[in-house]
Amino acid sequence: MITIVASLFIVPATAAAARSAGPPANDNRAAATAVQGLPATVSGTTVGATDDPKDPRSDCGRAHDTVWYRLSGAQAGRLVVRINAFGDLDAVVAVYRAVRSRLIPAGCTATDDNGRGALSFTSGGGDYLVMVGRERTSDDGRFRLTMFRQEPSSKAPGRAL
Repeated sequence: MITIVASLFIVPATAAAARSAGPPANDNRAAATAVQGLPATVSGTTVGATDDPKDPRSDCGRAHDTVWYRLSGAQAGRLVVRINAFGDLDAVVAVYRAVRSRLIPAGCTATDDNGRGALSFTSGGGDYLVMVGRERTSDDGRFRLTMFRQEPSSKAPGRAL
């Protein structure tokens, strides 16, 4: 007598499974997702993103598995970028002013123990690239970026002369 035992394996959706689906559309700088005006909120992921050795290093550390966003025609003034990382993603966000083929650092931040981070910088106008990646020892994951112009917090006292 021969007994046949059938097994059913349930495979959870993991980062490895998502990675096999291919990289996100904004995986490299040339294909940065356009951010249309401020304020803006965009959702993204580092899952499936690749590590590009040509990605610039930031003062906040080397980001891995990066994705990119482009803010074109930013007006002069103070701009704020906030990140909220989900799951076990420890992220690095860096902003660069794009001048022809050069990237000039404007600011960076890493997420805190709660998965949040914020940076502000003074825009001289023009085009900016925002890079989001995971820290070296972090898992890949999803995140939300919020970008807006910082309005002055106070007004001068009295009537204008």
